[in-house]
Amino acid sequence: MNSKKFLLIIFCFSLLPALLFAQRYNIKTYSVSNGLPQAQVHDITQTQDGYIWMATYGGGLAKFDGTEFTNYTMKEGLKDNLVEALLVDSNDNLWVATDKGGVARFQGDSLVYPIKNDSLDQYSIGGMNQLSDGSIWFATYKGGVFILQDNKVDRLTTSDGLSGNIVWDFLERSTGDVWIATGNGLSIYDGKKFKTYSKGDGLSGNRVYKIIERKNGDIWLATDNGITIWNGTRFEPVRSVNDNSLDSVYDIIETSDGRLWIATRSQGIYIFEEGQFRQRTEENGLSSNNTYSLFEDHNNQVWIATDEDGVNLYKENGFVFYNTDAGLTTNEVLSIHRDMENVLWLGTTEGLVSFDGNIFKNHPLPEDYYNQYIWNIVGLPNGKKLIAMPDSTLMEFDGKTYTNFSEKYGLKELYIYNLMVDSSNNLWIGTDTGLYKVNLESREAKHFSTDDGLADDSIFQVYEDEQGRIWVGTYYGLNLIDGETIKTFRIEDGLVHNQVNCITQDEQGGIWVGTRGGVSVLKSVKNNELADIDSFDKEDGMRLLNAHFLWFDENGLLWQATNGGLQKLDVNTYRETGDMPITHYPLSDEGIGLEFNFQALATQDQSQAWMGSMSGLVGFRPDELGDMSLATLNITDIKANSVPVNWSDYNDQLQYHNGSLDFPSATFPAEKNIFEFTYRGLSFTNTENIRYRYKLEGFNEDWMPVTKENSAVFTNLDPGDYTFIVQARMGQSGWKANEAKYSFSIAAPFWQTYWFFSIVALMFAGFAYALVRYRMHKWEKQQLQQRVDKQTEHLTAALKEKEVLIKEIHHRVKNNLAVISGLLELQMDHADNQFANRVLSESQRRVQSISMIHEKLYQNERLAEIDFEKYINELIDIVAYSFSNPNKDIEVNTNIDDFKLGVDQGIPCGLILNEVVSNAFEHAFTDQDSGIIDISISLNESQKVKIAVEDNGKGLPGEHEDFRHESLGITLIETLGQQLEGEIGWKSNERGTTFLLEFEKETPSVKLPA
Repeated sequence: MNSKKFLLIIFCFSLLPALLFAQRYNIKTYSVSNGLPQAQVHDITQTQDGYIWMATYGGGLAKFDGTEFTNYTMKEGLKDNLVEALLVDSNDNLWVATDKGGVARFQGDSLVYPIKNDSLDQYSIGGMNQLSDGSIWFATYKGGVFILQDNKVDRLTTSDGLSGNIVWDFLERSTGDVWIATGNGLSIYDGKKFKTYSKGDGLSGNRVYKIIERKNGDIWLATDNGITIWNGTRFEPVRSVNDNSLDSVYDIIETSDGRLWIATRSQGIYIFEEGQFRQRTEENGLSSNNTYSLFEDHNNQVWIATDEDGVNLYKENGFVFYNTDAGLTTNEVLSIHRDMENVLWLGTTEGLVSFDGNIFKNHPLPEDYYNQYIWNIVGLPNGKKLIAMPDSTLMEFDGKTYTNFSEKYGLKELYIYNLMVDSSNNLWIGTDTGLYKVNLESREAKHFSTDDGLADDSIFQVYEDEQGRIWVGTYYGLNLIDGETIKTFRIEDGLVHNQVNCITQDEQGGIWVGTRGGVSVLKSVKNNELADIDSFDKEDGMRLLNAHFLWFDENGLLWQATNGGLQKLDVNTYRETGDMPITHYPLSDEGIGLEFNFQALATQDQSQAWMGSMSGLVGFRPDELGDMSLATLNITDIKANSVPVNWSDYNDQLQYHNGSLDFPSATFPAEKNIFEFTYRGLSFTNTENIRYRYKLEGFNEDWMPVTKENSAVFTNLDPGDYTFIVQARMGQSGWKANEAKYSFSIAAPFWQTYWFFSIVALMFAGFAYALVRYRMHKWEKQQLQQRVDKQTEHLTAALKEKEVLIKEIHHRVKNNLAVISGLLELQMDHADNQFANRVLSESQRRVQSISMIHEKLYQNERLAEIDFEKYINELIDIVAYSFSNPNKDIEVNTNIDDFKLGVDQGIPCGLILNEVVSNAFEHAFTDQDSGIIDISISLNESQKVKIAVEDNGKGLPGEHEDFRHESLGITLIETLGQQLEGEIGWKSNERGTTFLLEFEKETPSVKLPA
């Protein structure tokens, strides 16, 4: 910048007159009462998700979504709650510096200190900045500069040439130099060495708090004694503005519109625009003059952090507010008129006031008016003002004198709602007794009432359209007066409500009607034909229905004044799409919004409007309004079956960003089929204007109706894949500009899963296979059974034949043995000596023993074994009988276990017992008249048969070994014992003889003999 030109600007600043009034601006304050944890705020920033972050000095870190604050303190990991500075780096990571040293970052939903450096941890960090190479520079209090790059920390201090170790800010220039604001002047670092500048070099103060580079290349420095501007060649100090000495300037920013904003220690803020400084203080709406930091958000709105009373949001620059602080005698402005000299005339509850843009001037009513209310003012063709007085008369005012207009024109006292002068110099007066038309030249008056076709006698507004037609808004309908005809429009014709309060016309000729129940537009009225009417009310997003006045701006937007602020109707979008976006501007933090008065509107072309309210005069320039689009739209919470989801159950590696969870896609079990999504569109201007629409793909493909509610619930969801999509809109922004999605799945119950179907299919297949196999097996079994039955039949027959044959064999063997026994008995009768007779008798007994076996087998059901007990008892009886002697008393005792014995073992056992018992009868009792023979046969658990025959006779002779070898019976016994593979033993003494036999019982063969 040319130095002479700069000095001229500074000189001009000193000549600017002090403002004679203090208008208020639309500034919103967020402090402790709004949820901010502490009123001292040292820094503000914004992350890409739209959230505003505030560094509070004592309350920790605060996150703001436009409605609610979320607080992060020592509980979440901070070393202390005195937060000094914030930084959002190029990766959208938030860095948080606190008074006790070190710098924190989010890890998960907690704050950690990732930089391990003992020196950095010792110093309070007052500022942070990221340079183009990605390095982060930390300005510390008394510790110099710390530089973090590639996880390595370097340090610059006064020993390296830095002008002071108290550092506040950095600026990286395109040349690569870094300008460093210190507590002892300015240091410029080129990467190797420092250049230092102080107050003696032109700085306005030695403590430099902030450095910025403007778009034009000038560098502005905030110091402890005003501002310093570097114009490329030298420093120019600015220590006073508008004849006000500047104190410490803590921050400077250049906003996107090119304006400079300057935060001071005790003088509020200054805005530098078009070569002028404009001051904003507590009188203009700031919560405190002790401003500390400035920030421009993504929607180009400026946030002002104070060191005393929270944060101020400078909202909608298009509005300026004037009240008693600005010079008004009262805040209740009932009516407005702008004259040909652009002077505003205000009807208030305390009389008439004029405003020339700088000064409010009172114009007292005549002394006999104790009631000062002025509800209507209109300009007359002669330049005078016509005023509806509290006593129902009309007064003409020339700026000095009041003249009774009612007397002059012969008008009676009227309760007046509205005054209008048409293009033909006719005065139209709307009253509670009908409509009056007064010709200002001829003074002729005409009265219209319901008898003449008016919809009602209470006339609220009279309006002349571009075609010269007169429109009349009444308590019970709208009238069109075109020549001698009067047309009426009511609800049945399409109006949204019958009480018509105000009327205006758009550039296409459409007539817009403000009613008690919304707004209607008559798009065409020709030749008194029925108009094409569209209406807008709550269903279209209109928050407040009762229209107090309507005004079209130069951009074709319709503004509706209500008892709770202004509403903007986007007529251009309505014409293009049929959809009417409606935005509400409450313009007040109290209640539903600022209350505007009926017909209290004066316009200047279509670029500016002046509006009367119960809180003062409002100046409005729509083209200066800030951006009303949303910062962003986020899904903030998800519940399943009314319970917050425990995300760690579905993902063991949850991802967070700046403390907020990135909801992972998940598959929920079938029983979780009720989902509630909470979402929020971030707006820091008028959150009540946010509208949402949403749908759940997979459940409904169409958008749900537009709503202002920020949650959606879906119940009884079937298994499947879903994507929840929500869109938000505010003002003229489109739906697609703000969209958030979340995809998830609901698992099918196990009986609907593929694996279950597969198992069931396999089970059915297996069952079918088993059934077929069973039927086949049954059929095969039946076939086999039939074959077996036939074979069994043949075998049974053959077996019976064999059984008969075997029985016949046994029978015939027995018979043959009986024949032999008989022959032996016959032979005994012819034996000529005792020896032969004895031999024949023994042979007969042996034959009988064998014969008995065959007899038992013949009689037995099983042909392979005999009942051994029964057989032995019968055999012993035969032997005893054969040796019976009337002269001897021989007693035979038997003790035989009940068991069966096969033929192969039964015959040898029978022969052995025959021989042993026969020998006992024959030889043991030759010297005795009586005796006892004990026979015991047992079968033990090891299946061994033990036979013992004991007598009490004389015993064997002394030479019984020779006797054994000479006796045929003994030889036969031993031979048969070997055949049984048994053990034979003898015991003999003078008390008798004992015979022992032990052998292992064999299982008889089940096979029949071949």
